[in-house]
Amino acid sequence: MGRLADEASSTGDIAQATPTAEEEVLESVDRDPWISHCLWVLTRVTTAARSESFVESLALLGVKVSGEESASELLARISNAVSSKLPR
Repeated sequence: MGRLADEASSTGDIAQATPTAEEEVLESVDRDPWISHCLWVLTRVTTAARSESFVESLALLGVKVSGEESASELLARISNAVSSKLPR
C-alpha cells in the first residue's frame, strides 16, 4: 500500500484504507519483540506510577532510580532497562 499522503485520495479512499493499514501495523508489532517489550514496559510504568512506591515498583522492572531524577533522566533509565533486556 502506498502512502496515503503521496496519493491523490478522496476521504472515502482514506477511510477505506485505514483499517487495512492499522492491521498491517498491528501485525508487524506482534512480530517485533522490541516494540512488544516497550509497550509492555510502558504499561508497567504507568501501573508503577499508581503504586504505593513508584521507586520500588520501577526496580521490579529493572529500572533503578532514587526518586530524585528529572523526567529526562527517568526516561533514559527506562530506555536503558529496555535495551538491556533485548538482543540487538
